[in-house]
Amino acid sequence: MTFDWPAARWEMMRRRHPMFNEPYGKDVGEMWERGSEKYSPAPYSEIITKTVDLLRDKGYIDGSKSLIDIGSGPGTFALPLSETCGSVLCVDSSPGMLRRVDSLGRDNMTTLLADCLSLPEGCVRDISFSSLCPPMNCPEGLAVMESTARERCVYLSSINPCPGLEGEIWSALGREYSYRGYDTVYPARYLEYMGRRYELHRFTQRNASSVPAEEMEAVMLRKIAAYRPIGERERTAVHTVIESHTEDGMVPRSGIFRMGVLIWEPVLR
Repeated sequence: MTFDWPAARWEMMRRRHPMFNEPYGKDVGEMWERGSEKYSPAPYSEIITKTVDLLRDKGYIDGSKSLIDIGSGPGTFALPLSETCGSVLCVDSSPGMLRRVDSLGRDNMTTLLADCLSLPEGCVRDISFSSLCPPMNCPEGLAVMESTARERCVYLSSINPCPGLEGEIWSALGREYSYRGYDTVYPARYLEYMGRRYELHRFTQRNASSVPAEEMEAVMLRKIAAYRPIGERERTAVHTVIESHTEDGMVPRSGIFRMGVLIWEPVLR
């Protein structure tokens, strides 16, 4: 038997994420539900447009195509995709996220509350799409995408090298985590190992802003709270790190958000 090195390497990198090592990380659905009201795609809004343009320009989506967005969140990609596709089914395990999708009021968008890795029958569409969805970041997730696609699978993930301020805070808490397991190169290598032909596109967005220190502390506390209870130790770590970056009461934020877009045709079933 040939050892599946790409999958093993991918799994090893995934396990370095706080989701696998903190108390709340065991329940990803609850984690996303707690953050459903505050979730914002602002750091990669330009990449959303570039991705939809890519799929349209290549002829992969048009008014005749149906699409399933697995792990849709609040409709981040589903809304612009619905402007080109004939229909979009948004699947998520968070009721809060799907309420935000329903509030968009798009006639050609429907929602389904379900575990992304255990979809019911009847979810097959022309295009299977998934973006920034932790449960789908594994070989099983790619298999689910193939099982729900007639024509093409489109998978997006972050290829940012480190979590920035969040990483500093985890270090202050004695944790050395890495988000590299999300890098799109890992599913790409796995697909290659499985004999699939794929396209891998990389997009970037440069962001620069200044945020009041108190507001930034609140943001970072929410991020840490997604994975563990917040106590005095956590508050002190967040405050100390943010204070070290504060200038005249503001925290300058600048950097490049990177995302990989992986496209392939599913194996005929």
